[in-house]
Amino acid sequence: MSTARKHAVLFQALVLVIFWVGTTVVAAGQGAGADAETQFGYAERLYADGEYFLAASEYKRFIYRFPEHGSVETAMYKVGMCYLQAGSYADSITSFKKLIRRYPEGRYSDRSHFRISEGYARSDQAGAAITSLRNLTVLSDDVQVRDEAYYRMGWIYVGLAQWEQAQKVFDLISQDNRTAYRLQELSTALAKEQQVRRKSPTLAGTLAIIPGGGYLYCGRYQDALIALLVNGGLIWAAYESFSNELYALGSVITFVELGFYAGNIYGSVASAHKFNRKNERRWIENLRKNLKVSLASRYENRGLELSLNYTF
Repeated sequence: MSTARKHAVLFQALVLVIFWVGTTVVAAGQGAGADAETQFGYAERLYADGEYFLAASEYKRFIYRFPEHGSVETAMYKVGMCYLQAGSYADSITSFKKLIRRYPEGRYSDRSHFRISEGYARSDQAGAAITSLRNLTVLSDDVQVRDEAYYRMGWIYVGLAQWEQAQKVFDLISQDNRTAYRLQELSTALAKEQQVRRKSPTLAGTLAIIPGGGYLYCGRYQDALIALLVNGGLIWAAYESFSNELYALGSVITFVELGFYAGNIYGSVASAHKFNRKNERRWIENLRKNLKVSLASRYENRGLELSLNYTF
């Protein structure tokens, strides 16, 4: 075989090898891509079905197997959402903080701050929830984001019955969003908070000097009758014991009566506080029902979506 012929054969063989390798690499890449979509889609289906812990595991599996995939940030956000929806607030907060550290300027950064605050609020850590929102107002240059943070913060203060603080925070919302957030109506309602029916704990304790009087003032009529009968009965028994020179028995009954009498006073004061908390909670719930704007934060974008709930 001539030299030219050998070179031609070698060239053809080289072309075939390059073609085979290229085809294999492309096929492998397509297979990996399809596998990633399958994995992510499975996690999404579990999330949609409410299987939040299983969904979180599958999102994490996706992140581990495809760390460079474009949907990793979304998967990390959905992990936090899974825990939030499942009521595992500590894990949710940890997940969102991890996302923020990895993607501090990412598309889910602002949303994650809101979710962290929500996790704190749901776990009765109002102070931490407010701190998280305050930090966001400093970090974000987006007026819409800051206004939403102030609005959420204000409602946390409302839930704590800290009306003045709530009003101060609501006042920080920009003029452009004051109508959307119904701040005029909200301010008017907060100004009427003092009209909420309350009982005076001091007066309740004073009236309890007469056994059952404090309970009667608080509307707890059955407790008032019981307090009157028990204390009255013990006082009468102690009097009869001392009248019959049964000093030891009279002393024991007096000691017991002092405990019931003190309990009558303490219970009356506590009843007044309970009455006030119940009425405040009812007032707050009505306020939320009638005036609170529902915030639906779509994780697909950084924008703010508002839906207004009006009660007629």
